[in-house]
Amino acid sequence: MHKSPYCIFFLFLLGGLVSCGVFRPASVSSPAPLTTSAAEYIQRYKDLAVSEMARSGVPASITLAQGMVESDYGRSTLARTANNHFGIKCHNDWRGPSVRHHDDRHNECFRKYSTAEDSFYDHSDFLRSRSRYSFLFDLPVTDYKSWARGLKKAGYATNPHYAEMLIRKIEEYNLHLYDHMLPVAGAGTGAGYGTSSGTASGTGSGRTSGAASGTASGTASGTATGTTSGTISGTASRSVASEETRVREKEILSDVKTSRPLINDNFTVNIHDQRVIENNGSKYIIVRDEESMEMIMEEFDVFRWEILRFNDLEDDYVPRPGQILYIQPKRARAEAGKEKYTAAAGDTMHSISQKYGVKLNKLYEYNRMARGSEAEAGQVIWLRKAKPAR
Repeated sequence: MHKSPYCIFFLFLLGGLVSCGVFRPASVSSPAPLTTSAAEYIQRYKDLAVSEMARSGVPASITLAQGMVESDYGRSTLARTANNHFGIKCHNDWRGPSVRHHDDRHNECFRKYSTAEDSFYDHSDFLRSRSRYSFLFDLPVTDYKSWARGLKKAGYATNPHYAEMLIRKIEEYNLHLYDHMLPVAGAGTGAGYGTSSGTASGTGSGRTSGAASGTASGTASGTATGTTSGTISGTASRSVASEETRVREKEILSDVKTSRPLINDNFTVNIHDQRVIENNGSKYIIVRDEESMEMIMEEFDVFRWEILRFNDLEDDYVPRPGQILYIQPKRARAEAGKEKYTAAAGDTMHSISQKYGVKLNKLYEYNRMARGSEAEAGQVIWLRKAKPAR
């Protein structure tokens, strides 16, 4: 019986902890939703990108492509811990929470958001409120190539191939189809789309879907104003999305690959200068101007023989600007869904091997070809298994 007071005290203390809960600062961000593939990323954020296109005039394809490139499909350290999907730094006008990461300089300041959605809102406002990006809003919202090149020209990224990276993502996943859609009521929450027709003009306030032309106010980074010409023409249809639109969207998502890119958690590379890219689960770089083999070996801590082996190259190889160069072994087969490729004029077996991240000897094996022989224009090249025997 002499132990009873201690038991009563313990139960009283435990009950107090359960009823009061653990103290949490009010500014803690909600955990970022983890996506594991391009398909999941597009499915999660497509509605938001279309809604932001109508509000701000930034093409949905550009928003999605930048988010995919900058955040590694929402799985980078910055995206997961700070909900920052676009690598936007603090700058002088940021008054919100922040985090520190190594980038161009040691321990740089990056914006931190309560939700991933806030990052998308701020991305639109960031582009609209900076004078160096103002010329972009004179471009048609459907001209994703000019937008991608304009972002590079305006200095959004230092990677000389940044525009090509965005264009490649947009075309690989047919993201440009979203540029022809407008949100219906409740867009951003899975309500669906309408198509564009008539005139789009007016005022958008806060987070509501306003118009592609007019004034947007009440945003995270302050007031963003400006006029968008040649973007979305037409009155945003508020009717239920047509069956044709839904079918197109389903086709987009069904074509998206489901490979899992590796996560770069050390975050020592520049977010806007994504040097290391991934294809078919293997990492590669694009050779820069005046870059030597020795420079590549030192930067990525690989031996010369490894680079030659990973890329099926001869001993006398000399890097040329713009070339794809793998810094990891390529795979034995292409990713799921990419079964065959029809060779075009100028294609070589090596270029096809590099394009799909498949070992050259496996391509020769699958296609029952002698090593050193080349594909002819129009020839079907099998990428995942041996072609049927005649």
